[in-house]
Amino acid sequence: MGLSTKYEDYTYVTPSPSPTSHSFEQTRKALEAVNVTTADQWALFNILAAILHMGNVKLPLTDNDESLKLCTALLEINAADLTKYFKIRKIKIGPETIEKELTPEEMKAARDSVSKWLYSQCFDWVVNRINKGLEGTIHKKSIGVLDIYGFEHFQVNSFEQLCINFASKWQRAQAVEILNINR
Repeated sequence: MGLSTKYEDYTYVTPSPSPTSHSFEQTRKALEAVNVTTADQWALFNILAAILHMGNVKLPLTDNDESLKLCTALLEINAADLTKYFKIRKIKIGPETIEKELTPEEMKAARDSVSKWLYSQCFDWVVNRINKGLEGTIHKKSIGVLDIYGFEHFQVNSFEQLCINFASKWQRAQAVEILNINR
């Protein structure tokens, strides 16, 4: 997978308590417990590794970028096919399609958008596989995710963001209250 053990080596990773090889084995065992095959686990890990490498792709793009090579190898796609999404925007006007080369800032946004989309697809796949693995148990169980933390970071917050933050704080307070009642 071509991964380093240091989080500092990846653009998309921020400092946090260091996961260990024990954490990785716990993850594998948890996935096994809900009937995710070893082959599917490695396919997932390859995609996640590809996302980490994608975040390290240097812009503007060059054909000899090592992170790009690792990313496309893990995704089993042609580098030229991926880089066209980072370099060019297609605009359809009536029957005609115009291609516009992106600026370095737009390339970064395109790269990050592809990474976020891939990660989102992985997350949805994992949740669906866990729910599928829990089917047929004695009690009807499923996994749900409650987002009580905001991930947006803006220089200036809008009224909309204020409303979202307020709703998130209220939602978190409700979740904490429910969890405390159930203890």
